Amino acid sequence: MNRVTCTPPEVYAVDFETYYDNECSVVPLGPRAYCRHPNFDAYLVVVTGPEGTWVGHPSDYEWRKLKGKIVVSHNAAFDKTVYLWLHENDPKTYPHPDEFEEWNCTANLTAFLCNRRSLAQAWEYLYGNTVSKAVRTDMKGQRWETMEPAFQEKVMDYAVGDGEKCRKVWLDFHGRWPEQERLASLLTIHSTVEGVGVNMDLVKEYIAACQVELMAIESELPWMKDGKGIPTSPKEIALHCRKCGIPLPPVKYTDAEGFEAWEAEHSEKHSWIKGLGNWRQVNKALKTLETIQRRTVWLGDHYNMDAPLKYFGAHTGRWSGDSGVNFQNFRKKPIQANGVDIDIRKVFIPRPGYKFVIADYSQIEPRCAAWLSGDDEFLQMVRDGWSVYEAHAKASMGWTGKNLKQTDPALYALAKASRLGLGYGCGAAKFQVVAKALAGLELTEEESTKAVKDFRENNPKITGLWKTLQRTFAHSQGKKRDGSAKYFDMELPSGRMMRYPSVKAVVYTRKLKPGEEKPKDPKDLLESRLTADIGGKRVPFYGGKLCENLVQATARDVFLTGLLRVALAGYHIPFHVHDELVIEVPEDEPMEEVVSLLQVAPDWMSDLPTEVEAVEADHYQK
Repeated sequence: MNRVTCTPPEVYAVDFETYYDNECSVVPLGPRAYCRHPNFDAYLVVVTGPEGTWVGHPSDYEWRKLKGKIVVSHNAAFDKTVYLWLHENDPKTYPHPDEFEEWNCTANLTAFLCNRRSLAQAWEYLYGNTVSKAVRTDMKGQRWETMEPAFQEKVMDYAVGDGEKCRKVWLDFHGRWPEQERLASLLTIHSTVEGVGVNMDLVKEYIAACQVELMAIESELPWMKDGKGIPTSPKEIALHCRKCGIPLPPVKYTDAEGFEAWEAEHSEKHSWIKGLGNWRQVNKALKTLETIQRRTVWLGDHYNMDAPLKYFGAHTGRWSGDSGVNFQNFRKKPIQANGVDIDIRKVFIPRPGYKFVIADYSQIEPRCAAWLSGDDEFLQMVRDGWSVYEAHAKASMGWTGKNLKQTDPALYALAKASRLGLGYGCGAAKFQVVAKALAGLELTEEESTKAVKDFRENNPKITGLWKTLQRTFAHSQGKKRDGSAKYFDMELPSGRMMRYPSVKAVVYTRKLKPGEEKPKDPKDLLESRLTADIGGKRVPFYGGKLCENLVQATARDVFLTGLLRVALAGYHIPFHVHDELVIEVPEDEPMEEVVSLLQVAPDWMSDLPTEVEAVEADHYQK
């Protein structure tokens, strides 16, 4: 794979320092709305280049010096947005950033290198030195013109330090960033800065409906009627559980599955539990809608919100949501609020003159799993026209008919759940939950156990891959002969390397299984698990989970190839969700051309059978 090539002296690091307080802050507002806040002020910039470091007010710098140069920032979507705001207000002083060679992000680079985005954490990991952010904290609520001279000096020293560190990281490590990944970073920054259209009338309608619904629910909660606590008060919930003679719910944040099981078991008999569940859903939707409203600005012909996407947000390289609006995790089904179907996807719309083409790589993960495990028979059935789930039913479930979805919907649902849910070592208890989520199946313990057993017996290539990964991972513990730490590395078909540093066994206290009584001796719940250091956290791994990482990372790289092909063809991609692209296409252009760009498998996996499903729409939809 190609590597980035650039002349080091042509690289300039740019770092803006801006006023912030509790209300005028990038955290609640996002970069674009933050710049438009009446209290916003970009009072300082550091530009670090081959001739040294310049620090001062942005309007005093000769920005035309950067024409044709590579610009880098740590969290470039923010710094580029600030610069675009300055350009919009004073284009003579600030030439358009398109005149720079590129504006890339060292936070994205360090995320790729070591799963650390913050400059302080990345600097400590890469260079072994700690960085204090105390000055940045003390800058809150302070304007440049009212700062004490001594503190101004501290602010300038702090800013210069960050700018010089940013440039050094780029110069030292950009050569380890594959060209495709560098382009992915640039595209993510572009999507975030350019944003996505918003139907503000619908946002306001949804907010009003949610507010009315919350008041109605609160009026029916027993403790709210008595004027006690808040809707989610742990104290009041505990009191009412004792009154009703039911166990306390697990903490939802740490045990979502356990909480949902408790809610399902008791909500029919106790209406307040069902009301509380509805309140949580509606309140979550309201908070998301309010965030969208805060972050949205008027651009002259449409409302627009910066689209927060985090490049390399997961260890596998997949993108994640960012800044309070998680495009990767919108609720699948609408919720009811005051008689209105609340579907947050609908508020995102194309710019005037465009339509959305929503294109999805169909069953990309099971296709990649078969390719990686060498299951050529399965792949050939898919190439011959059988769907992924039909191919699985033929290969593993004894099915011999035609059109499985129509002739045997129950078997089709089980085949779908099995192919998607059992490829990563899922056990019977977990598969009951997974089968319901993926295919709406209510499996008994016996049915789930049989499905797991059948899958493992009939898919020796995928189970063999689990065992190989588990064995190799276990052998990666300890140190090399030279005393350095071992790593577990997985080279992906694309050539990208996934590294798992510092593999070692750690003793954990496992959770009780459903129906299992707590043992008298707490030691009976202890178990040893192999772990690796992922982004500074100790994460357990086993063969099936490593296989899941391998498959998801490979599917992500296939997706990225198509993503870049579409972007390089000139189409704007406001955002993307897992294996799905949302593409803006001129209203009078048929979608077939853009879809054809996605159908082609990457060169390094040219025999992978890919399929893309696409629809045209005037708003985002699933």
